[in-house]
Amino acid sequence: MNIDINLYETIKKSGVDIIFSVPCIMLKGLLEIIEEKEEIKHLPITREEEGVGIAAGAYLGGSIPAILIQNSGLGNSINAIKSLLELYKIPIVFIIYTTRSKVAKNKMKNKLIISIEIERIRR
Repeated sequence: MNIDINLYETIKKSGVDIIFSVPCIMLKGLLEIIEEKEEIKHLPITREEEGVGIAAGAYLGGSIPAILIQNSGLGNSINAIKSLLELYKIPIVFIIYTTRSKVAKNKMKNKLIISIEIERIRR
């Protein structure tokens, strides 16, 4: 089983029902699986902090959202994370990946997921 299938199954089991992502060739395989299976909605976004705001709205509307971003995009999101998610205690799943690690350089297509932080959203 490849990394895209494994990651998809992990996301699905976590209860995530909508994913936001900035267009990226590194996510192509995962996003194709998401689109093909139609079990999780996918919405492309133009900037990471935009995704934080839309994901917060999705959570408040009853969804369990996730945001797929590259590690460099995390820096773009800090203000939205601190001033929206943290302030109002809105839990969002962040799946953050990098292409700069030693392991990633040895992988086909440089795919590596470095962090999946899933906070229980519904108790």
